[in-house]
Amino acid sequence: MEYTRTKNKNRLLVNPKRWGVSENTYGAAPKYYYDVVYSCLDCRKEVIWSAEEQKYWYEELGKNTKSKAVRCQICRCHIQAIKEEQKRHMAQLANRVKDK
Repeated sequence: MEYTRTKNKNRLLVNPKRWGVSENTYGAAPKYYYDVVYSCLDCRKEVIWSAEEQKYWYEELGKNTKSKAVRCQICRCHIQAIKEEQKRHMAQLANRVKDK
């Protein structure tokens, strides 16, 4: 998947003390987060992953520094809804087995 930097100059300073704290990373933290454009894995729509979203993802949530956004918000919500429905379905099946 290809990520390209947008033409705008929006950037945020990386806090190196918060970047990569959830993993054993030996790489140096980047100096800035930049807005990047990528195509959604499912619908192929071009999406901007903003510098603010990246800062939240890596520093606040502590996600793996090798991970990147691959789906747009609509496709992510769709997948989450499918997973929740699967969990409900499996719970219903488990309850049927207990009742017998």
